[in-house]
Formats: sequence, structure tokens, C-alpha cells
Amino acid sequence: RSLGLLSSLMHEDETPGLFNKYLYELTSRSFQESWAGIDRSNPLFVREEKFTDYRVRRSLRLMQQQFTETIGMEELARQSGLSRPHFFSLFKKQMGVSPNIYLNTLRTERAIRELVTTNKSVTDISTDLGFSSQASFTRFFASNVGIPPSEYRRVGFST
Repeated sequence: RSLGLLSSLMHEDETPGLFNKYLYELTSRSFQESWAGIDRSNPLFVREEKFTDYRVRRSLRLMQQQFTETIGMEELARQSGLSRPHFFSLFKKQMGVSPNIYLNTLRTERAIRELVTTNKSVTDISTDLGFSSQASFTRFFASNVGIPPSEYRRVGFST
């Protein structure tokens, strides 16, 4: 229903607010649908057991404390007491995703929170998250979320 309405609203100039509302709704539903078929036992969805390896727990703590800085995976592995290959293998086994994906998720979540809950400029948010430029942040955000940060903010605030 929303898709048909959305396409018809694209041709009307009088209702940009309504268009934005339905675009946001469609995006939201798409996101929910993408998680609908997820196996609930998947470590990405719910993790019932504690992480048993202290080195993985340490790396998680380090990533959460330093995700706004440029963290080299080699250095993170070293600080966790593991070689890089062993670190990647153990992390993926325990977390279900690579350390890079986990780190990108932390940065994306913070970016979304900042875009929705603050009036900071996209440039300020990109700097706060440790990106070298707004352009690199915009590319990162668009590749992980699907739309540029300024568009995400605009659509998110117009509902």
C-alpha cells in the first residue's frame, strides 16, 4: 500500500511532508522485514551465554571505549593478547561477525543517535566519530545505512 502511495506522491508538488512520511514508513518496514527471517539463535540477534574468552571480552571493551578513534585491528589484537589471525578467528567464532563489522556497527549506531537526538552538523558528527573528512563519513554511513546522513536526518525529523 505504501509503495503505490509513495510513487503517486512523487508526482505531486503539494505534499512533500506526506511523501517524506511514507518514504520513512517504507524504509522502516523494509528494515523490519530484513530482520524478520533471522534465526533467533544467531549470535547477532540474541546471545544467551556469556562470552567465555576473556580476550574477546577485552577487545569488546577496547572497541567500545575507542571506537571514535582510528583503531588498527593489528593493535587491537595485540592489546587483546592474540595474533591478528587468531584474534579474527576467535572473535568471529564468539560474536558471529568480524571485528570490523562489530566496530562499524558501533560507529553506525552512534552516528544514528547523534543525527536523531542532536542538532550537531554532519561535519561535527563525522569529526566526533574519528573520520578524516565529512565525505568519508558520508560514504561510510551511506554504505552501512543505505542513505546519506543528511538525508537520514531529514527523513527522520519529518515524520
